[in-house]
Amino acid sequence: MKTKFFGLGLAALNLSLLAVVVTPGLTAPAYAQGTDKGLVERPSKGVGCPSGWQIASDTDYCEPKSSNPPKIYGKDTDEECADGYYDSQRYWCTTKR
Repeated sequence: MKTKFFGLGLAALNLSLLAVVVTPGLTAPAYAQGTDKGLVERPSKGVGCPSGWQIASDTDYCEPKSSNPPKIYGKDTDEECADGYYDSQRYWCTTKR
């Protein structure tokens, strides 16, 4: 009986370790999908807006310059951009190179 529980415990441990290793590669944070509409909060007042975007009348935000801007999202300087996005000014990820 002890052997059966021990075996189940090891199997559960293996599955949990596998989930930890596999999960980060399968999902991206929701914000990493970016947006090309509306207002996007600027990381700080000292950071400009990426190409295709401009500072909005409420200067805490960026807004699209045209009807077809690239998708963007803000990030920390040490974070990598999601697949299909490129680093812009160290604080933004954008679909435009």
